[in-house]
Amino acid sequence: MGWMNDATVRFGAFPYNFDISRIFPKIVQDLRDVQSDDGAITCTAPFLIGGRPADPVCSSYLVAGYEYYMQTGDKEFLRKNFDGFAAWEECLLSHSDDFIVNYSYYGDWAGPEYACVSLEDAHSKVTPGEFMSTGFSYYNCTLLSFFAQELGDTAKAKEYTEKAAKVKAAFLAKWFDKKTLTVAGNSQGALAFALWLDVLPEDCRKDVALKLRDALAASDYRFTTGNLTTRYLLEVLTRYGFVDDAYRLMTSEKYPGFGYMLQNEATTIWERFELKKNPAMNSHNHPMYAACDLWLYKYLLGISNLAPGWKKCSVSPSLPADLLSCRGSLDTPYGKLYVRWAKRYGKKILMITVPFGMECEVNFEGVRKTVKGSAVIEV
Repeated sequence: MGWMNDATVRFGAFPYNFDISRIFPKIVQDLRDVQSDDGAITCTAPFLIGGRPADPVCSSYLVAGYEYYMQTGDKEFLRKNFDGFAAWEECLLSHSDDFIVNYSYYGDWAGPEYACVSLEDAHSKVTPGEFMSTGFSYYNCTLLSFFAQELGDTAKAKEYTEKAAKVKAAFLAKWFDKKTLTVAGNSQGALAFALWLDVLPEDCRKDVALKLRDALAASDYRFTTGNLTTRYLLEVLTRYGFVDDAYRLMTSEKYPGFGYMLQNEATTIWERFELKKNPAMNSHNHPMYAACDLWLYKYLLGISNLAPGWKKCSVSPSLPADLLSCRGSLDTPYGKLYVRWAKRYGKKILMITVPFGMECEVNFEGVRKTVKGSAVIEV
């Protein structure tokens, strides 16, 4: 089934692994097909099960549009679908009290058992659902502002920039205490999501990131994040200088984690972190936690798309202390982008091949360079 809640994070990882030039327009059309006059979409598209309106975390509708546009630069696609994207956000705003979205179905779903209501009730007991809902309402507004700007509609861009500011102000007033650096009770998911959204005051962000890292270390890296914020946890740890902690999470063989799945001979990623046998929520081949694959490409290799159609990209790798080398490639509309870095004989070496027609801004261990073609950087 086309579940749209966890797709919000999965759709960010999709373009690093697959050609999305046909599937994302199809998904957007599926969502338009189920969208009602009040802008509501459904939790699954095509609609088989779930609510109408969908869980507010279903920013996947807009994320699919964003990723397709960034992959192709197809403005006609944005123009065709802008009203549908906007209608979903307007639906969420209509289900808001003073810009706080007033409902949640799944929220940050299916974290480790100890972070859920129970083994069979996968709702988070540590990260509020409406906190997640409101965060994605803000995120939608930022995407809509970007879409409008790309389409040259300055009035709409301004409208959604202003709406984003109002949602952000309500979000911070309800869930952030600057004196104590408390975010919605300080669950790892709440801290990670707020940092990922870039909604916290700039002078607080590093301290909140340190608080998140210290809480994780104090719990012996027993994370409490669910299907949405686990990806964000890895990202913000790395973004704020804690790549070693993110790497430890990704490679730990203890429960919960991907290494634990490998130790139990998993060949595909599970729906839950627990090895379950009963029929309820125990798929052993489930895509939602595969969203963390984005971290491998965007942070270990450091590849980011900077312009619609991949005309410009950046490569800014993060090097964990315990990892000696990393290599990978990405098929772009211009051809294959190849990145490899290694630690050898006391030096760090980056090798990069950029396809013809693309420009790449490289930042390797503080060395900055614009690359067209191939380059080797040694520090």
